[in-house]
Amino acid sequence: MNSRISYFSVFCVALLLFPMSVRAWEPNAKDLDSAIRSGDFGSYHTNLAKWLNHKTPATVTEDALKSLLKDAVFVNTLDQHQFLSKSGADKLGAFAKADQGNRVFLTWLMKDTNVMDLYLEAGGVPTGDASITTLTFWSKVFHADPDSQKGICLKLAIATALMHPVSFTDERTPRITQPYEGRYLYYKKAHRDGELLPSFDHLSVWEYQKVVEGMGAPPEDLTWVRQMIQTWRPDLIRNNRVVKIVSEVRYGHSPIPIVDMASVLDAGGICGRRSYFGRKTCAAFGIPSIGILQPKHAALACKTGDAWQVEYGASWWASTCEGGMDGSEFVAEAVARSHAIEFSQSEHLKWFASALTAKETQKAITAVAVKLVPRSIDPKAMAHDPDTKSEMEANGLSKKTSATHSSLGTQEVLRIDADTIHIAADNFHKMANVMLYESYPDGTGKQVNFQKNLDSSWLDYIIDAPKAGTYSLILRLAAPNRNQILNVTVGTGSTATINIPNTRGLWGMTPALDIKLEKGKQTLRIAAPFQRGIAIKWIELKQK
Repeated sequence: MNSRISYFSVFCVALLLFPMSVRAWEPNAKDLDSAIRSGDFGSYHTNLAKWLNHKTPATVTEDALKSLLKDAVFVNTLDQHQFLSKSGADKLGAFAKADQGNRVFLTWLMKDTNVMDLYLEAGGVPTGDASITTLTFWSKVFHADPDSQKGICLKLAIATALMHPVSFTDERTPRITQPYEGRYLYYKKAHRDGELLPSFDHLSVWEYQKVVEGMGAPPEDLTWVRQMIQTWRPDLIRNNRVVKIVSEVRYGHSPIPIVDMASVLDAGGICGRRSYFGRKTCAAFGIPSIGILQPKHAALACKTGDAWQVEYGASWWASTCEGGMDGSEFVAEAVARSHAIEFSQSEHLKWFASALTAKETQKAITAVAVKLVPRSIDPKAMAHDPDTKSEMEANGLSKKTSATHSSLGTQEVLRIDADTIHIAADNFHKMANVMLYESYPDGTGKQVNFQKNLDSSWLDYIIDAPKAGTYSLILRLAAPNRNQILNVTVGTGSTATINIPNTRGLWGMTPALDIKLEKGKQTLRIAAPFQRGIAIKWIELKQK
């Protein structure tokens, strides 16, 4: 009898204990908070992996896997597991223990699936110590700027953190760039002030990385690039082709020392320096770009609209991207990432496969993941081949254009006072080989641009001198190069020369030139020889 009671007691105890022993662990906020608070992620990471293994569908099909990805708890758990796998449970634990601010940051990050997706899908997510360096920088920005927790600023903060947040020497000038947190603040301000192209608003974190990394020059250089193009070549902004400013960097070697971006434009250079200038120009306007190596040549590629395009070089097939990626491989990744929903699903399924212990199931899920994303190595799918003109200029060739003439009829003559004649540059009577642009950004009038490398460019103005005598002629203009001139002729008289100062492509004034005028109407011609470009805003003559 006692023996039967004893057995019965053991059986009852076993029944009571059995549900406890087999109760499955479920993801929960309490355990996550405890892991972050203690800095012990080992057992938590193990539990995540076990839970994910139990979530494997009985039959691996695309529909079954997509159904899993609709489960918010599953996706958040999967993200947490991938995040811990990348960072390392021990290293992330040390990061959590180091600072209360780090624990607050991790709590926010690991509980927000959208934020983790942006980070983990960005590409180039580091592991180990490099991962902690990235998180340390990101945490710093997180606490310093609440705007970094949402929207464009969130993506920009992640992209900046992923680009190795340290100071370094600019590769083309002997200066040290500011730390990467300065880059985050630079782009935040530039975006807020409306200085970047509208396309900046719609980039992915992967693309923002290629903006931030492309900066690679002190911020004052990038600010100058924007101001220079806005002033001298506003047409490039309106046509969304600012990278074409590279055409204005003269092809060839120069003895002029390179100290900043303006000196690159002044001095010129061969392919390496020109591609460098192009990348920094893209960075100045918030355009993603990468460096391209080709046989005995350096070029660049940038995203224009929806397409990545090689600029100033041969096609993608002849390209090796920075980091050693083949050009066709880069195109394939760009195409895949352009299908954002399918790309995200594919990445999550790859993470799921990596968390599983059953090898055959891993292979089956990976196969589904690969099929989800359109894959193409055809440049037409996402990128265009460079145009013929770009290839020609990359080889230092310049095609001369024959002069064409235009007459705009009667010209209005403006006098400020009895002794001063002021003429807007676009108020010419006749012209040859000049371009007329709306001035940027406020549209206050127009400007006339002498193009580079043309034999005969000129503007004719009808002026009405109030009296005969000597007048002082000055021009408001923009010129990014030294050693340029303009020739001035009145009527059939002799030609005088103005030496044009290098205004760094910003509006400036010429030195005064004394010319003689007869009383009444006469023609003033301003002509440019075969040289680099000049933009003119207005002309003024004042009697001496």
